[in-house]
Amino acid sequence: MDENERTVVELLQSKGKETTQAEIRKSTKIPGSTLSKVMLRLEERNIIERRGEGKTKRVKLKEWIFE
Repeated sequence: MDENERTVVELLQSKGKETTQAEIRKSTKIPGSTLSKVMLRLEERNIIERRGEGKTKRVKLKEWIFE
C-alpha cells in the first residue's frame, strides 16, 4: 500500500463509519484526481466500497478489514 492509500484507510478506520470522497479529500489534502485513482485501487483490492448518490460518492471500509 502506498502512502496515500494508507492515509485514506487510516482516516476511514478512525471515522469508523461511511464518509464522502469529498470529506476524505478535504481531510487528507490529496488532490481530487489523485484521490480518485487511490480510491479505484482500494476498491479493486476489495478494501473499500464506494457508491454514488448523485454527484456524491459515499465510501466505507469493507467489513473484513475490522476482523
